[in-house]
Amino acid sequence: MTEVHLASVVGEAEGSARGKAGALVLARPGGIKWTKKTIIIRNAPWTVWHPHIRQAAMRYLFGLVGSYTKGVKGTTTLPEDGHRIPAGTTVPKPTAIVQVALKRQVDRYLSGFPKHEGKPKYHVHGVGQLENEIKSKNFTPPSVSKDSVLKLALDKKIISDEEYKRLSGGGT
Repeated sequence: MTEVHLASVVGEAEGSARGKAGALVLARPGGIKWTKKTIIIRNAPWTVWHPHIRQAAMRYLFGLVGSYTKGVKGTTTLPEDGHRIPAGTTVPKPTAIVQVALKRQVDRYLSGFPKHEGKPKYHVHGVGQLENEIKSKNFTPPSVSKDSVLKLALDKKIISDEEYKRLSGGGT
């Protein structure tokens, strides 16, 4: 899916049904079985701007793990199959670190967050806002330590010993 903001094309407009001025989604029908159209234009999904509590928690966790990769440079091979990318494909190191930290681990981190039961009434974007939104619903944000993420990356040979020391604060 590709999101297009008309404001960047023709100028800002008012009245978007989904919270952003003129936000549309252009979708290719490859994964959509109910149409043979070349391109589909529709509003962005509600949850783009109003995620359910479990979605907010997952986005927060993804942002947290992603922030631990700051300063990681270079490429490596993907240790496991991704959604559309096979194992062994050359990817940026942060991508591989996020994969080893989160793949098949989501339920471990989000076990205390309920599945969706209706539309929430809040608006969140950044990691800090997501954290505050999770706390406002009386949940504790999921957590994963930077050290455990970096150790997984080191064990899977995504980062070197020198990178591990530099990123974990153990060296210069």
